[in-house]
Amino acid sequence: MRKLICCALLLLCFVAEGQSKIGETIEVSIVNVDVVVTDKAGKRVTGLTADDFEIREGGKVQPISNFAEYRSDLSGGVTAIETVPGAATPAVTTVARPKRNVIVFVESVRLLPHQAREMYGSIRTLLRETIAKGDRATVITWTNAVLVRQPFTDDLASLERVVNELEIEAVNGPRDVSRDIRRDQGRSDAAEDEMAASLAAGGVASASGGMPPVHALEAAKRQLAQIKQKTHVLEALMHSISGLDGRKVIVMAMRRFGVFAGAEYFNGEMPVERRREFETAPLHDRLVKTANAHGITLYPVFPVGLRWDPEDSSYGPDLGSLNSDNDLLQGALQGKIMFNETNALADLAEKTGGLMAWGSKNIADMLPRVVDDLEAYYSLAYRARTSGKDVSRDIAVRAKNSDYRVRSRKQFVEKSDATLMNDRVIANLYQTLDGTSFAFDVVGGEMKSTGRNRWALPLKVRIPIAALTTLPSGAVEVGEFSVYVVTGAVVGVSSEVQHKTQSFRIPRNDLAKAKASYYTYEVTLNIDQKTDRLSVGVIDETSKEFALKRLTLPPRPEK
Repeated sequence: MRKLICCALLLLCFVAEGQSKIGETIEVSIVNVDVVVTDKAGKRVTGLTADDFEIREGGKVQPISNFAEYRSDLSGGVTAIETVPGAATPAVTTVARPKRNVIVFVESVRLLPHQAREMYGSIRTLLRETIAKGDRATVITWTNAVLVRQPFTDDLASLERVVNELEIEAVNGPRDVSRDIRRDQGRSDAAEDEMAASLAAGGVASASGGMPPVHALEAAKRQLAQIKQKTHVLEALMHSISGLDGRKVIVMAMRRFGVFAGAEYFNGEMPVERRREFETAPLHDRLVKTANAHGITLYPVFPVGLRWDPEDSSYGPDLGSLNSDNDLLQGALQGKIMFNETNALADLAEKTGGLMAWGSKNIADMLPRVVDDLEAYYSLAYRARTSGKDVSRDIAVRAKNSDYRVRSRKQFVEKSDATLMNDRVIANLYQTLDGTSFAFDVVGGEMKSTGRNRWALPLKVRIPIAALTTLPSGAVEVGEFSVYVVTGAVVGVSSEVQHKTQSFRIPRNDLAKAKASYYTYEVTLNIDQKTDRLSVGVIDETSKEFALKRLTLPPRPEK
């Protein structure tokens, strides 16, 4: 039930003229959907069976082929209550607790002390009650660029230390992480100054200056660019855990990820004539599709909630009082901003089976439910025909009892072989994946400078011919393999995947000799200062067996 199971059914088909075709293959996958059920009061509902649910794909009811309820027990294991079709009673077994993969993504934002204490205290509790030995959790922050504050680990002490730092920064202001960001991005102080000058020339004040932007349109464009960057980073983070087994969640504390980028610069409402330009729905759809493709549940939160920074208003010593018309205007503006932000985040949660919260108290109430989602849930499965292409299909699970509420992902995303290999090589940058079927060699050549902080790295990938499957075709044996290469640095930073497919033909009388040799794939990689690793994948296009290898890059040569 916990893995996607693929099987091929070989069918004998007859044509109208009485001829027959043998070998037509229809791919059938078992599609798993994890669901959480609550009553109208939000209380978890347990003890249901397959007969209590209905699952639809594209609006059409699908027979439930497998069903189980999972509950964590006191021994640290998981009780699986599985309904086997045709069985008189459910089968109750104890199974290993699924691994947990948790990403905490925090966009830097100022909070009042009690707000920071509530939100970050809840994150600490979430990690403490979720992460055990063998699990993986990482903490990532965003301050105009991605910064890995804690790489993947199961060390709770390290995770809590970083969360403590974030709580302090939320109250006192972020520490100067610009040097860390420049280090991870390979950017110099001169490049930073150049960027600040460029923004100032465009009428947008530096983020560190704390001044409002001069031109609303330019500021909105800048925010849209940042949302695009955050989307790219979040997709990269999803890819980094795509090949891993177990439950996968991302807690996203977002300051700006709204329906319309930069709406706050237009008094909280984007002008009609500008809505198409600044609409972020395509970016949100990308995140939903990527999350559903990798089995990831999103739990987005809007930490600011319904408030505005006291330093930007005419608040007096009593923070509970309003003492000017500006306060009322700011309150109305903040209400519009929150509506813009929370609507977008709620959509991400609803379509991936997660939950959304805003404001520190609401977040503190919501995060324990993430733990509940990981501890107890139902898993339904149905058989679906697949095409071998990159397509997504709408799915919906409902409880037949109308008093129950069901949360689950809303898409089944089918992946082509090429997309699966893309996912594998990116995930292999950061995690060790199972499934390697054969060995191959990767040899790096001499690294040469091609410009400021840029180098060319020649690479040779040697694939043993004996590891590849061949098929007879006349007097020769034919085969095909593909090589995938990607470079990266910290989690969330990777290059585009380079991919090449190579066909080959071997005379049958030379086959034994050829199988003692290699095919060599050569490529030159363009890398920068931050690149510190590369991942290579090889797939036999005939057997679909694959192999992965990760290499750590040597220090850059001195000029």
